[in-house]
Amino acid sequence: MTTLHPTPSLPHPGDLRLSLRAFLSRLLTPDAARTHGRTQLARTLEAEAHHARVQRTLLGVRP
Repeated sequence: MTTLHPTPSLPHPGDLRLSLRAFLSRLLTPDAARTHGRTQLARTLEAEAHHARVQRTLLGVRP
């Protein structure tokens, strides 16, 4: 005799769509800490480049 096992129910397509959308938006949206770090890195690199330009100008080195 065969034992019947209950089949797992599939999630409703609407629930699946909402879950997938929430997951992808979390994945694709950069978090605030990462954005802040990138901004600070860009500012630091720009400040260092500016400092180097000023030093070259003061030393009379032509670009």
